[in-house]
Amino acid sequence: MATGLEMYDALREATREVPAGSEFTVNAVKAYDLCKLKPSDLVSRGYDEKIAEEVSSALLEGNYDPLAKSMGFRLSVSNDAPRLLLEENA
Repeated sequence: MATGLEMYDALREATREVPAGSEFTVNAVKAYDLCKLKPSDLVSRGYDEKIAEEVSSALLEGNYDPLAKSMGFRLSVSNDAPRLLLEENA
């Protein structure tokens, strides 16, 4: 399993060229790793502390919308989506 920050960075890289407002689908297993994001992780990536806390709290509840909105796209979760990160032992 990846850390929240590793998954955030992978998501940021994968969506680098996704047009604003578009939908991006992330693998359900890897989406769980996003829920590990702490406010301090997000602040380290340029988020305002208040927004970081809101995004992190929402992720803990399984709500990806605030994160996606902060990144400029819509996020959906699917078991069929390719994984952004592959485990070393897979």
